[in-house]
Amino acid sequence: REFLDSGSIADLVMNQPMSAKSVANPNSKEDQAVTRFRQSNLNKKLIHELGMIHASAPSIRDREAALHEFMSNEKYSASYYRQVSIIAARRWKLIFRNSMTYARVIIATIFGMIVGSLFSSLNQDTIGALGRSGYIFLSSFLVLMLSAAVTIPDGFRQRITLFKHRNAEFYSGKVAYIVQVLLDLPLSIIEATLI
Repeated sequence: REFLDSGSIADLVMNQPMSAKSVANPNSKEDQAVTRFRQSNLNKKLIHELGMIHASAPSIRDREAALHEFMSNEKYSASYYRQVSIIAARRWKLIFRNSMTYARVIIATIFGMIVGSLFSSLNQDTIGALGRSGYIFLSSFLVLMLSAAVTIPDGFRQRITLFKHRNAEFYSGKVAYIVQVLLDLPLSIIEATLI
């Protein structure tokens, strides 16, 4: 009788450790199934196909030479320019998908209107100069406070992803930090200008 039940074959392969009951009884169902499979035409066909695959496979030396030829000698498979372009595209999407990006611009605009209205009527004298220095201090403080309040928590959230990507050697950490600075800089300049 031909052994064609692929479910039984999968059970045999998946359940290699036999139960204590089947070890104690050598004529168990598992042993009978193994014996039937070894005597079946399916087993002979499988052994023949595996032999054909093994015969047509290149030698280990040829495979290693082909692998070294295929693999790059560099640590990263992409050039630095390509890494920058990929990370910049990803960072750009993250910036514009983040609702805090728009909130930063709106908050900077509101603070700019408030601070501007406070210091708009300064005279061109010594008291006005003192007021303008207060304006510069207040504007700098607000820019730094707003930027730090948003970017520091975001930076810590992104570090998890960065470390995972660096451990997998997707890209260089230097490139990731350079891209982050270059793409966050325009938003910080816009925010500072609005305040």
